[in-house]
Amino acid sequence: LFAENESYMDGGIMCENICIAAQGLGLGTCIIASVGALFADGNAEGNKWKRAWDIPENYKFLIAIAIGYPDEKPEEKPRFDDRIKVIR
Repeated sequence: LFAENESYMDGGIMCENICIAAQGLGLGTCIIASVGALFADGNAEGNKWKRAWDIPENYKFLIAIAIGYPDEKPEEKPRFDDRIKVIR
């Protein structure tokens, strides 16, 4: 996800909604923030990808989402309700 300004809050909200919508379609998602280093200012490789995708130069990278079909359906893990302590 790229944006004209660095509105990380809006990017996070949009990212969450994309992931929820994907789940509703039976797709899995993985949020990948570490890709940001690729698109840091002055990174030639990142600039190459931005040009290939027709992303304006003034747009900043916010976050990436990998979307695909899950390979498996993991079993639900047991809850540890007894490990929760409420401190008042």
